[in-house]
Amino acid sequence: MKLLLDTHTFMWWDSAPDQIPEATLDHLKQTENEVLVSLVSLWEMQIKTQLGKLTLRAGLADIIRQQQINDW
Repeated sequence: MKLLLDTHTFMWWDSAPDQIPEATLDHLKQTENEVLVSLVSLWEMQIKTQLGKLTLRAGLADIIRQQQINDW
């Protein structure tokens, strides 16, 4: 199954998974599912970070890289 995450879900998945419903987290953890994030979401996070309206726990590129290799 392909799962398209919105901006908030992607950020929560990285830093606050308790904000995501358990059923959704279960789908995210299943390795046979493909997790996708829109380039627009990444663009939105980068702009908000540059404007000082969003603080991420790490650089956006680092977060994306870590999520790509995450072994739930």
